[in-house]
Amino acid sequence: EIISSEEVQPLDKAVKKVTCGGADISIDATGVPEMIETACRSTRPGGKIVVVSLTFQKFQVEINRLTWFELKVMGSRTFNPPDIPKVFKLVEKGVIDLDRVISHRFKLEEINKAYEMLDRGELLRGIVIP
Repeated sequence: EIISSEEVQPLDKAVKKVTCGGADISIDATGVPEMIETACRSTRPGGKIVVVSLTFQKFQVEINRLTWFELKVMGSRTFNPPDIPKVFKLVEKGVIDLDRVISHRFKLEEINKAYEMLDRGELLRGIVIP
């Protein structure tokens, strides 16, 4: 299930409500420190937080939360190529609504603006359209 941070606040409480206690796995693809921190608060005890974004920013998480809830935080820089056709099918079927996943769209000539917004932490998930 996709829960939009633009539609629900506080996000971590909404995730816990929908999942009856927290997500088994929380995946952050934004690189925004606040979103990674929210993922840590939204994950059930014994769960995993996977960060697939690239950023030079730092995030903070309470050490007690990691220890007490036995959370696993890991990074991932790769994907499984055979999964791509499956993702396309989910988009075609409407299971994944790209309008809810993509926060900004940029023309190629706006690429500098996109990077500036990314540096300021204002860009969650943008795409560049040639």
